[in-house]
Amino acid sequence: MIPKSIIAALIVRICTGSISLLASGFLCFTIWVSPKGLQSPYSRIIFGFSVADVLQSIGVVLSPFLSPANDPDYIFSKGTVASCEGIGFILIMGSHAILWYILFLTYYFLKRVKYKQTPQDFAKCEEKLISTFIWIYAIATSVYPLIKEQINATKHGGVCMIAPRPFDCVTNGEECTRGENANRSVLLFSIILVVIVFLLLIIVLVTFTCYMYNAEKAIQPTSGSNNDNAQRRTHKGMDLTKQAAHQSILYILAFLLVYSGTILALILRLLKVENTAVTFWFVSLFYPIGGFLNMIIYTRPKVQALKKLIPELPNFVAFFIVILAGGETPSLADLGFDDRNRPISTEDIHQRTERMRMVLYWTKALNMKNLMKKTEGVSGISIDCEQKMKMND
Repeated sequence: MIPKSIIAALIVRICTGSISLLASGFLCFTIWVSPKGLQSPYSRIIFGFSVADVLQSIGVVLSPFLSPANDPDYIFSKGTVASCEGIGFILIMGSHAILWYILFLTYYFLKRVKYKQTPQDFAKCEEKLISTFIWIYAIATSVYPLIKEQINATKHGGVCMIAPRPFDCVTNGEECTRGENANRSVLLFSIILVVIVFLLLIIVLVTFTCYMYNAEKAIQPTSGSNNDNAQRRTHKGMDLTKQAAHQSILYILAFLLVYSGTILALILRLLKVENTAVTFWFVSLFYPIGGFLNMIIYTRPKVQALKKLIPELPNFVAFFIVILAGGETPSLADLGFDDRNRPISTEDIHQRTERMRMVLYWTKALNMKNLMKKTEGVSGISIDCEQKMKMND
């Protein structure tokens, strides 16, 4: 009999996977429709990252239902071997692409901050090569196990991925009907990839830390107006460097949270040790939420920019407005006010895009009129994140 805790954990996994699917799907949509959405390497990397997470989330949500129905150990299974292979192919492709995109993001921050590479130079060469490599690797490492019949349901039909069938056949010394060498493929395509990405992320993080330490140490206090101006510019540059480093660190921490349980489960499987209910719960809670965390981290600089100009704005309202504005900090006019903080006429509102009418509707519903107080010296809340935050790249 299947323990109730396992059934509950699988339901939680489906729910968290659905949340991540909605978050990544909405982020893809907002970047796609935003006027500046795909103009910078940073937003394009996030877009590719989100597409990969959509694929992975679809696999996580649908796998329990598309597992073969003829196994009594599977909880929600209604599918066949072919349906499990199909959804597993999508999940593997997305999960492998996500790992590379996490590294891609932190590498981009490093090139921008330490090596002062412009977005245009990065886009001309490295971005295209790395993006092409990511998807070639993801597709190739999904096709191989599909051809070798190594995509099968894991224990309790939790997910369709690279695994033998029956799932415990290698551990119990039984004959495997499919995917006898699946554990070898898991080691080559998944575990080694996770270890490589993790080690490279640590290297990038250490490089960031050393660079910031040396840069701050090099700043010497001087006197004189020219020196004061130069010092202010230097401090501003350091602030931008710290912001980029913080973004990179947040992506790394999200990686550790999302993949630590999965790594442990895979290692236990290779060691032929049965996973416990605690491991199953940990994977169910954190593995599927990568897309949601990605959405939070991506919008963080824009939410902070909006909060600086409107301190009274609650965090969840600022986050909601940024998302509805296509992942950008909206202008004052987008929120239904002119440069004197007066409501725009209905006729002007109807001339706006459907997306901005949606922003206006919900911000009014959230009582934005009481929150929109003009900041001294600022005629609106439009902010160029490329120049102010250096984070749209």
